[in-house]
Amino acid sequence: MTMRIVFMTLTIITVTVLFLIFINRDLLTTFMVLLGALVIHGSLMDSFINKVEDRLLKQFVDMLSDVRYHFHQHGMVEEAIFDAAEAKSYEASLHAKRVYEILTDIDPEKELENYYEVAPNRFLKVFAGISFLIKEFDKGQFGVQVITGKNPVGVWYSQVVNVTVPKGSAGYGAITGSTATGSLVTSADESSNDYINPSGKFEAQVVMDNSGVVRGLLFRQK
Repeated sequence: MTMRIVFMTLTIITVTVLFLIFINRDLLTTFMVLLGALVIHGSLMDSFINKVEDRLLKQFVDMLSDVRYHFHQHGMVEEAIFDAAEAKSYEASLHAKRVYEILTDIDPEKELENYYEVAPNRFLKVFAGISFLIKEFDKGQFGVQVITGKNPVGVWYSQVVNVTVPKGSAGYGAITGSTATGSLVTSADESSNDYINPSGKFEAQVVMDNSGVVRGLLFRQK
């Protein structure tokens, strides 16, 4: 989509510049036309890309609800994403199918790193990362906690992991069985206390139980 926008704006600007140069061959005028064309091109690019990103975020929030529904139906995150992608609009569907390809690839970690480099926003990066973790470590045995300025207590996703006792003591890193209240839908809702600011910076901590098995990840906003 971005490449289509680039080609479209370049074509419009090029045709306009050539026309103006053809009817007026003064060097100063030509220079001013070229300078103006560059400014207009940048403005058009920003406008078009912002519209696409806004549309993608709106579609993404809707898609998360579908992913959650399908996940509760059959408990497989990759299949839930695939089913949701089939019913979604163009932009969201492209990214959902890409995440599905990552999860079903022979080397998902490498593909996930490649996706991180091209994902248009942090919401999609978080979505891809959490989906990978759920598939990799199994929903029943893994949890993610996010602590933000709006919610200093933090919220758990997937499962609640016991981190209230000192590290190394009995029960640390165990799945508590409590209900995890975190939702990817509310994490993208700015009015929610669970909102995760895509511009925020977070410190990460790996939680391992007393057997050395990874049970969770903690993200604390700086």
